[in-house]
Amino acid sequence: MKVRIVGNYTEPRTWGVYRVKHDRGSPSYHFGNHPVRQRELVNEFGNAELIDLHLDRVAARQQKQGLSK
Repeated sequence: MKVRIVGNYTEPRTWGVYRVKHDRGSPSYHFGNHPVRQRELVNEFGNAELIDLHLDRVAARQQKQGLSK
């Protein structure tokens, strides 16, 4: 998949799945429009590792839900 950042978004539009590590406990998983959501998570938690990048929002949400179980 060839993706490039144009302004605040990617072309084509993509959704990322991210792992956020916490000092205590298990990591949490999040998804959202890439790279905007990743920046929001880094600002809120200090870290956000991109696990996967999807062209389909539903696929990203399903992967996040599978990881959160």
